[in-house]
Amino acid sequence: MLSKFDDLSGLFKNTFKLIGKDKDLLQPILYMGIYRSVSVCLAFTGIYFFFVAQSYGYGFLSILANLAYAPLSAFLQTRHKAALSWMSFEVLKGKDTDLNSGLSRIKG
Repeated sequence: MLSKFDDLSGLFKNTFKLIGKDKDLLQPILYMGIYRSVSVCLAFTGIYFFFVAQSYGYGFLSILANLAYAPLSAFLQTRHKAALSWMSFEVLKGKDTDLNSGLSRIKG
C-alpha cells in the first residue's frame, strides 16, 4: 500500500515539475476540461428536463445535442491528448513548445 502511495506522489510531483518547466502544457489540459464540462452540462440538462421539469421535448433535444456533441468532443480530446504528449516529450528534451506547434505536429 505504501509503495502505491509513493508511486502516486512521485507521479504528481514530477507532473508539477514538468508543468513548471513550460506553462504551455496547461493549455490543452484546460481545453480538455472545457470539452468534458460541456458534455457533463448537456447530460445534466437532459436529466433535469426529463425528471425535474417534466419537459420531454427539451429533454429530448438535450440528449440529442449530447449525442451530436459526443463524437466531436471525443475527437477534440484525443487530438489535444496527442498534442499534450508531444509537447511533454519536447519539454523533457529541453525544448520550448506551445499548443499550436503541438497541434501542427500531429496533423501529419
